[in-house]
Amino acid sequence: MVCTDKERLACVTYQLTGPADHWWETRRRTIDPVRREALTWDEFKEEVYNKYVHTLKQGNMTVTEYDRALCEMTRYAPELVDTDEMMAAKFRFGLRTEIRVPVASCQGISYSEILSWALDVEETLPKNERVANPTPPAPQSNYRDKRKWEGNRAPFDSKRHHSTFRQPQNYGR
Repeated sequence: MVCTDKERLACVTYQLTGPADHWWETRRRTIDPVRREALTWDEFKEEVYNKYVHTLKQGNMTVTEYDRALCEMTRYAPELVDTDEMMAAKFRFGLRTEIRVPVASCQGISYSEILSWALDVEETLPKNERVANPTPPAPQSNYRDKRKWEGNRAPFDSKRHHSTFRQPQNYGR
């Protein structure tokens, strides 16, 4: 079975979580309704890539955190980094300046080698420069329950009021 663009978009946008979900909800509300109805899968994918994939940079992450973020991104856009050379180039391009400059001459080496070089450079930086603009980590949020129930909740809501927990008996008191 081949999915239509509308079906594919509905499925994928329903699965968005966290900042991507917030971005899409805002984008969906602000886009011209005619344009939104005519949006194709390729156009949506290009918007997502421009927002999240093409702009991925190390920022205030450590090299290890940036490596993980890049590897996570490749799950959603494998065609953008489908060779080791492309992966190494994408990684190098997104590194912070103080790490990218020393490894700029590392052209034509594997991703694992460029990662190793970047880790070595990071290790030589003073501790206060290993993370750009260090800030405390944001609290983790659980985005699993992000969707509102649109159906009849009555059968489920009534279950909340009928607890199966048995109250302790006050024997002899």
